[in-house]
Amino acid sequence: MNTKDIKSHATKIGLKLAPFQSCLDSKRYKKHIDNDMKEVQIAGKPGTLAFILGKTTDNIVSGEFISGTRDFSFYNTRIDKLSK
Repeated sequence: MNTKDIKSHATKIGLKLAPFQSCLDSKRYKKHIDNDMKEVQIAGKPGTLAFILGKTTDNIVSGEFISGTRDFSFYNTRIDKLSK
């Protein structure tokens, strides 16, 4: 995903583009993203969008492994279930 795509998605979900662009340009979270990418590689998971949606207890994550792009309703349903 390139910067143009990221800004397009930010606009679609209603973010104010100027503050978002400022944050993106500052690379404020780059270190965190790089660390996450290293952890994914160590775990042997694919480079495609992938994460675990779940809960953490005592540094143990229990949840659902999600790989690939999904629409908002997919995540919304699962997040609603987790928040109950």
